[in-house]
Amino acid sequence: MTNENGQRAAAGLATMRGMLGPEVVERLTKRNEIAPNWHRWTTEVLFGDAWQGADLDLRTRSMITVAALIPLSFPRELGLHMRGALHNGVTIEELAAIIQHVGFYAGWPAAGQSLNILTEIASETVDDHVS
Repeated sequence: MTNENGQRAAAGLATMRGMLGPEVVERLTKRNEIAPNWHRWTTEVLFGDAWQGADLDLRTRSMITVAALIPLSFPRELGLHMRGALHNGVTIEELAAIIQHVGFYAGWPAAGQSLNILTEIASETVDDHVS
């Protein structure tokens, strides 16, 4: 790994830890054993380059990512990025507004499924603040 790639990987892992939490990063890192290129592309390219650009802040990138995932029907990834968006300063209310708006373009069933995911996350967030 070149020094530049190492810096990109370090930046990517730091972004992932900040957004997704260390336990998610640890789970994703286990993929390295069976798919090293996938892990490298995720850390160096996706989170080490695409999420690092100065043209958009992490909050905006999170909102765009959530909007893009809504119609794809990948609930695990959508939930992961909704939680990441919350860590990047997006509010539950903003996520709900994004879902509602995207629903008109991507389909009402996709929006409904996404609101179900957000409702679960919102209740987790409330539980975290109560305990």
